[in-house]
Amino acid sequence: MDNTTDTQEPEKKHSDNSEWTKIMAVIIAVGLFLAFMWAFLKGTISPKIYKGKLIKKYNVDAKTFAKWMKLLYFASDEVKFKEYTDKKKISQYEADKIIEFFGERTKDTPAMTKGEIIKRHGGTYKALKNSVSKFANDIGITMEIYDALDSFPPKLSKKILDHYA
Repeated sequence: MDNTTDTQEPEKKHSDNSEWTKIMAVIIAVGLFLAFMWAFLKGTISPKIYKGKLIKKYNVDAKTFAKWMKLLYFASDEVKFKEYTDKKKISQYEADKIIEFFGERTKDTPAMTKGEIIKRHGGTYKALKNSVSKFANDIGITMEIYDALDSFPPKLSKKILDHYA
C-alpha cells in the first residue's frame, strides 16, 4: 500500500505543476492581448497615413492647415504642435480624431474663407467680424483666432454661418 501512495503522490505534484503552467499561460495570453489592444487603440499599431492626405481632404494649402492644427486642434500648445510637425505620417486613429474635430468636408459644409462666408450670406467683413465677436463663445473661437485665420475648417465654417446675422 505504501508503494501505491508513493506513486500517486508524485503524479499529484506533476498535476499541480501542469495546472500552474496552464494558469500562467492564460495570464500571459490575456496580458499580451490587453497590451496589443491598448497599443492598437492608442494608434501605435494602426496604419500610418501621410499628413498631406488630410490637407488634400480639406482642399487647403499646407500653411492654412498648419494654422488650423496649431491654433484650433492643439490650442496653441507649442510642444504638441512641434511633435506633430516633426512627423511625416500619423496614425489612422489620430487622423480620424482630427477629421472629427474639423468636421467632414461636404458640399454643404466645406472649408470656407471669410470672403466665401460673406458671399454666401451677403454683408461685409466688418459685419462678419461683429457677428463672430458677438457669438464667439457659441462658435468656439476667440477673436484672436478669428483674426489669425483667413479660412476655417468645415465644422467651424458651419458654426460661423449659423450665427452670422
